[in-house]
Amino acid sequence: MVNFKCVIVSVMALHLFVNSACSQEFEYFQPDEILQSEKIHGGFYPIGWSVEESLFAWAKFNTETFDATPPEGYFFQINILCVKTQEVVFEKTYYGDESFEFTLKNNWKKHYKEVKAKLKEYGIKQNKAFEALTFPFNHNGYRYGVPVEKTFRGELEEYQQRLIEEKIFIERMDISRNDFLKKAVARKVYKRGDFIVFDESRAFPNKCIMSPSGSKLVLLKIKGHYSHGDYSKHLELIGANLSTPYGWGPNYYPQD
Repeated sequence: MVNFKCVIVSVMALHLFVNSACSQEFEYFQPDEILQSEKIHGGFYPIGWSVEESLFAWAKFNTETFDATPPEGYFFQINILCVKTQEVVFEKTYYGDESFEFTLKNNWKKHYKEVKAKLKEYGIKQNKAFEALTFPFNHNGYRYGVPVEKTFRGELEEYQQRLIEEKIFIERMDISRNDFLKKAVARKVYKRGDFIVFDESRAFPNKCIMSPSGSKLVLLKIKGHYSHGDYSKHLELIGANLSTPYGWGPNYYPQD
């Protein structure tokens, strides 16, 4: 004879376990900064990827004010990038004020409820650790590089040249066969009115973050910037999809 009481208890226990697992899946902890030695304005605090790895989330935290009076210039920011379209689909900035001590810990605690809701909405799962890979690197039998083509116009002297176009590619070499394939991941055309800093026009994405499955990359491009005599480094993120066959070839094709 079936003990219905035991069956009901078992079902309830399973339901509680599933709910607990789902709840823990979207619990988040204060992210850690990586690339500290680069001294990037706002830093780089990676959070995680969406389940299908099409979205990547990271945070920025800044207390550098230059000539401003604190807390002016302080900010804590959450960003979510679509790896396929290069679009930042979500960005929220919390600015400093005098109502509380502006630390990363305090900001994470103060804004956690709102941050958690937004990360969960986009299906972001937090990674426990991140590694910034430096190009070129080997992965699953392939060696990856990141060729960049920049087109300048102007006189021979560098300070008179103007950046008019930039193309970024992923280059993949089959280590066993020594075969090379390339794939375009980003192209930007600069207009005459665009403000381009000299150091920025010479910037290259020499590092990246790889998704847990190894199917996506976020390229990390550090750009120098001068403003009113102050110099700072800023980080640009560029998505790359390695998993789909479309776009790989001896010639250059647009990102799928």
